[in-house]
Amino acid sequence: MMGEKRNIAMVLDNAFVSDLRVEKEALSLIGDGFQVTIFCHQDPNLPQRETLKNGIQLERILDDFLFYPLRSSYKSNMQRAAKRILAHHPDFVHCHDFFTLEIGAIMKGLNPSIFLAYDAHEYFKKWAFYQDLPDPLNRFKGYLSWRFLIWRERANSKKADLVISTTSAICDKMKSNYGLNKQIMALRNITSLTPSGVAGQDIRSQLGLKDGHILVQSGNIYQTDDQLRSMFDAVLKIDNLVFVLIGNRPRFYEVKNWVEKHDAYRFKILFLDYNAASLYDQLSSADFGVLYMKTDVWESHRLTSPNRIMEYSLCGLPFLSVDQFSSHELNNKYGHVIFYDLNKADDFGLSLTKMMAELNERKARATCIKDDLSWEKEFAPVLAIYKRAGRVDSSQ
Repeated sequence: MMGEKRNIAMVLDNAFVSDLRVEKEALSLIGDGFQVTIFCHQDPNLPQRETLKNGIQLERILDDFLFYPLRSSYKSNMQRAAKRILAHHPDFVHCHDFFTLEIGAIMKGLNPSIFLAYDAHEYFKKWAFYQDLPDPLNRFKGYLSWRFLIWRERANSKKADLVISTTSAICDKMKSNYGLNKQIMALRNITSLTPSGVAGQDIRSQLGLKDGHILVQSGNIYQTDDQLRSMFDAVLKIDNLVFVLIGNRPRFYEVKNWVEKHDAYRFKILFLDYNAASLYDQLSSADFGVLYMKTDVWESHRLTSPNRIMEYSLCGLPFLSVDQFSSHELNNKYGHVIFYDLNKADDFGLSLTKMMAELNERKARATCIKDDLSWEKEFAPVLAIYKRAGRVDSSQ
């Protein structure tokens, strides 16, 4: 007689306030009959345990021990967390990113029948996060932590039954660097955004814009102040163009505050708080977008699949991009991207001018993308693996 294993524990290194990739994966699995519990980070402003309206169950049981692998208590805290999650009797453990992989590996060691999936959102081997720490001592500690975590990622990824990352480029790197001889597949961050169905959620309505063109940047702001000034100055030189930034992180509000104090910028550089429910309406009402990531500093940024480029593309927006793997991959097929280099004087301004001149043509190329790409198609191979792994002979 055939039975099925359907209980999935997802392990996450944040409090699950806004994590679209994790949410999309969880909902796709729930939609096929799996039970998904996300074990994530504690937050004093959020309940420790809750069931969301979409069926996702949350257990906020993790804390900062995840981020301090050099502390003497790290190993014992990891083992304690693994045993606590095992008490929920999961059949699968799906570890999101490198900070949580150790927990999944411990669980696999304690119960070898568990199916372990490692979902690497970043190319961690080339994401030296410690480099931005201002204090030299903390930067050195960060370097040691990074080296330790790379060593553990190499060892623990070999224990996984399935390794997932965001692009084929990262998958190829991980496979060669870590000597992986198991299932490894790319799962791009294709958006599942939909229209809100509520009037007045578009950029023009929210900001009172009647005429002209709109350039938009959504998500994290990775630019330095000097880089932003360079981009803002280029926008000032083009009539009938405004630059709208959409975000909700501390850096977003920091930039907003200093822009509002500069008369030259405050009527051309505008800001909207991020709201997932209205993001489709906002982006689709813009004319084109811009992607900036530290691709010249972190190879992880160059090789990954940023949410915003899929959001731009599926909302029918052409966009300006730094040298980035997923941007090139999409552009090779659709031809809706223009590339720029902020390290070259006036290059962003020249790219702006080129986009404005070719805007109608680039928009036409972007409009067919939403009919070609979908999250459902992208996630189908992962779902198939879960379904195969979940089928067991209950008579044995």
